[in-house]
Amino acid sequence: MVDAGLDNKVELVSSYENQAMYDLLRSGDVKAFPTLAPVLEARIAIDTAVRVLESKEFTEAVMIVPEMLSVETVDEVNLDNIFAPRDWQPVYTVD
Repeated sequence: MVDAGLDNKVELVSSYENQAMYDLLRSGDVKAFPTLAPVLEARIAIDTAVRVLESKEFTEAVMIVPEMLSVETVDEVNLDNIFAPRDWQPVYTVD
């Protein structure tokens, strides 16, 4: 936007959440983005799978309500439900 001379004329809203969008939100280059809390969603999926395997009761349909993050709301949101910890690294092994 800066290169095109539109940085003060156009406001961007992302349609996807990731660390880059969060950083751009913090810098003011992106005004908002939605989140479905993918880390929370994964936790629910794992919990449900374990419950099924253990023949325990489980909820068949769990819906996470999308939340819009903006500069005004980002400090109110639990980012642990959206992003892995910054220092998280995958570990790959082959046996």
